[in-house]
Amino acid sequence: MDGDRIWWLLPEPPGVTGGGRQFTHAPPTCRSCIPRARALCPRLGPESYVYTARAGEPYGVVADVYRPAAARKVVVVQRAVEVPLEAYRVLEYALATQLLVGLDGLQHAE
Repeated sequence: MDGDRIWWLLPEPPGVTGGGRQFTHAPPTCRSCIPRARALCPRLGPESYVYTARAGEPYGVVADVYRPAAARKVVVVQRAVEVPLEAYRVLEYALATQLLVGLDGLQHAE
């Protein structure tokens, strides 16, 4: 955190929800660690995106969604799908692999 802003280093631009809110699956990054993260992480590199946000809170998950099948088994319905936390019925059958964080007051930075 830098003052009242949280730093984010993203491998791609943030996603946008159906309601227009921006989100990411990446964790926040301290400002002083950004050069080192870009140098050491092959997914980031110098072309990664640096943003600051006023706040962030869980928005949803990336998950594999299943449905019950015969003989107490389950069947995969979708893989790696974005599921908002409000989608309770879908979350009942979801196995989350990543947390999605909604970002408020997002600003591009360098």
